[in-house]
Amino acid sequence: HGDCILKDMDTLKPLPKSMNKSIVEGPCPQRIGINIRKSPHVAAQTYDLQLAVTQELNILLIASQQLPTLDVKFQFLKYQLSVMFTEICKAYRIVDAKQAPEILEFCLTYFVGAVQRGLKFDAFTEVLGGLFANAVFGFSAQYKDQIEVIPE
Repeated sequence: HGDCILKDMDTLKPLPKSMNKSIVEGPCPQRIGINIRKSPHVAAQTYDLQLAVTQELNILLIASQQLPTLDVKFQFLKYQLSVMFTEICKAYRIVDAKQAPEILEFCLTYFVGAVQRGLKFDAFTEVLGGLFANAVFGFSAQYKDQIEVIPE
């Protein structure tokens, strides 16, 4: 109901003004083969969004525990994310909701690659929360110059 607002959850202060890409960090706590270079302005906002999305993904983790196979879990997750990411894009208005499928593809590409390299499926809450938060800003017209993916 209405728009969501981002703030600097890490410091509880106004968003940093610097738009220079001076922060390099992974998109999530797990190493998945990429880092993100971003401005402090974007970093504060991605942190806030990542926390919110990760909490929502925890609900999917609980629901996925009862599913019988990894393939079924992936199909369940992909469907649920397509709905969830579209709604989050609408609420935050950082990108157009029509970009949600492209953001989903970006997120799943890196998540599936990490799972193929040994990451446990259940880590999707943190991995996809971080990937989504960073991707939203990377795909946005307003912020795309303040954020970029770099190899780890």
